[in-house]
Amino acid sequence: MDMTQLELAELMDVRVQQINKYVLNKQLMSLQVAYNIASILDCHIEDLYEWSR
Repeated sequence: MDMTQLELAELMDVRVQQINKYVLNKQLMSLQVAYNIASILDCHIEDLYEWSR
């Protein structure tokens, strides 16, 4: 989606550093956080992760 980490952080009322930790896989998201991000981005929770087989 055409949204910056800062814009997402503002919508979630968290610091941009927190969003960056999720993006860089330095911290796992709780199910609630993943749900909130998916709702904001209008996508499925599964779309937020890279899946490998």
